[in-house]
Amino acid sequence: MISEAYFGTADEAVVSRENGFHRHEREYDGRNRHVMSRYFDVTQKSAPHKGFQNHQIKLEYGEGKLETGRTYLDGHGKPVLHQNDGWARMESKYNERGGLLEITYFDADLKAMDPDQTGYHRWVNTLDHMGNVV
Repeated sequence: MISEAYFGTADEAVVSRENGFHRHEREYDGRNRHVMSRYFDVTQKSAPHKGFQNHQIKLEYGEGKLETGRTYLDGHGKPVLHQNDGWARMESKYNERGGLLEITYFDADLKAMDPDQTGYHRWVNTLDHMGNVV
């Protein structure tokens, strides 16, 4: 695990004005893939990243290093909509060469995103035999 924290001139815990939290933890799996980020305030309680509702980000991977899932979580570990992205979870699919084929988006209840809110629920990419977008 890697952790970063912010401190004042008297070595007191402070909240970063830029990020809105005191400490950020990044957890890695046995294959050195970033699998979780957590944010904390000066009292070590779960805190949101500045301007967002999420306190945690959970990342998932397939066999390689390509990210196949990302979920934004609140302080209790429940999915929450990301303020900029507008979705709580996304899942990605790749071809055997690592070309991105599809991304699917989900709301905070982990149900398909309503296209009226985001414009679409699923994005599909078509690749030729060389891996180029067609």
